[in-house]
Amino acid sequence: MSDLNRRQFVIAAATAAAACACNFCPSAAMAAGRSTSAPAAGPHDAGALADITKDGFDDRFAAQGFILVRENGKIYAISNVCTHERGRLRVDPDVPAQLKCVKHKATFDTAGSVTGGPAKRALPRYAVRADEQGHLIVDTSRTFTDKQHDDPASFVAAGH
Repeated sequence: MSDLNRRQFVIAAATAAAACACNFCPSAAMAAGRSTSAPAAGPHDAGALADITKDGFDDRFAAQGFILVRENGKIYAISNVCTHERGRLRVDPDVPAQLKCVKHKATFDTAGSVTGGPAKRALPRYAVRADEQGHLIVDTSRTFTDKQHDDPASFVAAGH
């Protein structure tokens, strides 16, 4: 086995450094189906409540770490990060009432409950409220488990 010359060493080191950097690069992580980070903790303005008119998922805010859901007269926000290994969730094109992990294919229903593994835990909900302008404010610093879905701070009435 021959020793590396200086030029080969520099090329190998630069290639290794670039590969390591890509593991931490948000665009590379997103392309690999990994969540780049938890959503920024705190309030997010999700727009006018009056604009959320149809039942199902609204994934306009997925880049901010949550997906809006309207069902049974309620609007709430659930995490868009899989509870298995933090893969990104997308609305399943084959089953529009289902979220699917791009990494390991775990599935979740509109309540955030697991409908297919490998995930075992439900998605958390975030606190939501309507502000004085009629906008939905999602607070990602406050979460609710599936056992806390009756908490009034975890949803707003759709007709509010």
